[in-house]
Amino acid sequence: MGKVGSTSVQRSLYDAGFSPLHVHFIHADLPHMERFTETERDFPLHFYIGRLLRYYLMVTSHRLKIITLVRDPIARFISAQFQTLDHEPIPPADAGAAVRQLRETIRSDPETVLFRWFKREMEPLLGVNPIDEPFDREEGYGVIEAPRADVLVLKLERLSELIPTVVSSFVGKELSVVRANEGQEKDYADYYNEVLGQFHLSEETCRRIYGHEHVKNFYTTDEIKDFTEKWTSQVN
Repeated sequence: MGKVGSTSVQRSLYDAGFSPLHVHFIHADLPHMERFTETERDFPLHFYIGRLLRYYLMVTSHRLKIITLVRDPIARFISAQFQTLDHEPIPPADAGAAVRQLRETIRSDPETVLFRWFKREMEPLLGVNPIDEPFDREEGYGVIEAPRADVLVLKLERLSELIPTVVSSFVGKELSVVRANEGQEKDYADYYNEVLGQFHLSEETCRRIYGHEHVKNFYTTDEIKDFTEKWTSQVN
């Protein structure tokens, strides 16, 4: 998924001498490419890598090592909308309108913020969906021995402590944490913070999202409580 800390993992691996492939889409249906075409922007490199990787996975029997991540689904969804601000239908200079639109999208279709990426991108070609596999919610990670790959699933919220320990063990080499692609460093950071400062959801909407099996598979009761309090704290 996008906006879950994957760039930080990629940079940490690069610094240790690895050459990881960093992709967000390997499925045949790539609707985001149409949005880039409409805005006449160059496609991000990961689109091309993802397309080539799809063909490779269809013909190879090579066993893979895969690192994938999850994040508070509401935080991830909002961050993703800003990552593609110039071709997403979010008002680019009206925080109030952006808040209303984000809130209405989440409230009317909670499924849009859940972890559907696994079923769409991983399951068809790799035969594994982390939502259906054991995960240590307390430790913040899970290791899956799938037929075609060893898969490490991490929580973004624990990434700084997991990279030098769990990820290092998974790849067999000592890694250091490299932070990258954080929203606070983007050119839209001020607007992003303005929208976050005004954004809130009802407890009912949070219950619908955080009560879903997608979320409960990865996050503890205390973590879900903290997420809910965060997003409802501004409700009067």
